[in-house]
Amino acid sequence: MKNILVLTDFSENAWNSLKYAIKLFNNNSCNFHFLNTYTPNIASYRLMTTNLNNGQIKNDAAYISKTELKKLKKYIDENWSNPKHTFSYTSSFSLLKDEAKEIIEKENIDFIAMGAKGVSDTEEVSMGNNTIRIIKSIKNCPLLIIPKHSDFRMFNTITFITDFNHFYKPSELSMLLTIAKMHEVNVEIICNQDKSEKLTEQQRYNLEALKKYLDNIKFEIQIPSEGNSFTSIEKQIDNSNHHLIVVPDRLLNFIQESYRLPSIKKELFDLKTPLLIIPETKISLPKKHINQDVLSH
Repeated sequence: MKNILVLTDFSENAWNSLKYAIKLFNNNSCNFHFLNTYTPNIASYRLMTTNLNNGQIKNDAAYISKTELKKLKKYIDENWSNPKHTFSYTSSFSLLKDEAKEIIEKENIDFIAMGAKGVSDTEEVSMGNNTIRIIKSIKNCPLLIIPKHSDFRMFNTITFITDFNHFYKPSELSMLLTIAKMHEVNVEIICNQDKSEKLTEQQRYNLEALKKYLDNIKFEIQIPSEGNSFTSIEKQIDNSNHHLIVVPDRLLNFIQESYRLPSIKKELFDLKTPLLIIPETKISLPKKHINQDVLSH
């Protein structure tokens, strides 16, 4: 049974992300926890107040939040009934990142889903403020970010960007492996390293360990010919029939630097494709544990 936290501000992006999450786990037993938070000085009324039944504008963030969650519940009950799924709804006077952390701990959350941008974010930005805050503050749970126009469809390929410098524990790859197995898709591993550089002994060991985790999954390994630049990885992915990009949070500095470049606004991480960020523990395998027999395979 998976526990999934879906963050919503009732925007079109948020609506799309919750639909995507429900369809992604359509055949799995899941508890979905929907969360909306509000504070009087930052609550967004623009979209939500126009949806009130009587058309009246009510400057009451709590009322708006609870009303929209009730409407969401009604819609799900009437349209997405699934014996494998249960749903809960939380409206909270709190900062989103703080309430999300509390629910992750309390409900033993396995997975978070949210839209790339919210109702108050402009079209020019690659990611919205709340999305960036969640990325920076949540370090113990996989986070799936859904772009506005990304409709769920059957998977063909999951693209996993890594550099083999981290020794993955099974728990760190759990969500990637779960999605790959339940949708029977291929995993394409793209190495964030210059092709001219040889893998170190540590990297080769980590690669062999990763291959063992993927033993029952079809996969291939690609190293971009132009090295580890943002553009070369984007080109590599554009040549793939991928439907999900997976990135460890450790490599997000590389991505965030790309965000700040004026020329990069509408490219890969504007999220043409859903992005799954997986947390890595800050533990690397000591060299004394490297087994030469494994490296020789």
